[in-house]
Amino acid sequence: EDCELALRIIAESTRVKKLASEIDGEVLSVLARHNPVANDLRTIISISKISSELEKINGEITEIAHLILAIFEPRLGGVSLELADKIIDIGRCLELMLKKLVLAFWNRQTKPAFALLETSRQCEENLQYCIKDQLAFAVNNSRLVGRTLDIIEILKAFENCAEYCCHIAENIIFMVDG
Repeated sequence: EDCELALRIIAESTRVKKLASEIDGEVLSVLARHNPVANDLRTIISISKISSELEKINGEITEIAHLILAIFEPRLGGVSLELADKIIDIGRCLELMLKKLVLAFWNRQTKPAFALLETSRQCEENLQYCIKDQLAFAVNNSRLVGRTLDIIEILKAFENCAEYCCHIAENIIFMVDG
């Protein structure tokens, strides 16, 4: 089931890139045709930056999907249930962050964006703990270093996604409050 989802994510990646390109085209078109000022200009600039951050998140999530396919390859024996649960929990945390950002954007609210910036530290601490845990595991299990490095790469990609979510929150705050 996880591998099927990973394959769907990889397949959808191109569509997300195309949508980001369309947004960029629309932003340029609005700038050229309407000469927006003040609030409208802030909104257009923010949308452009948010689109860019979402495209970066798409790239990281696609990379995670490729790594998931490699890690969960049945011939390699799978991964521990505890580790799989940690990765899933981090993924759910990121999903929740993105959902909060979508609501903040659509409702033009800065409170959830500020809250996300404050709680991102906790997510960062969890990721750092998992990375240290994997490094310790690699030291004690040298034959699994390759797989451990893939897992660390997944964790770093999640960390990058969390950082991009913070950038989106900052852009929402700029868009709404200036």
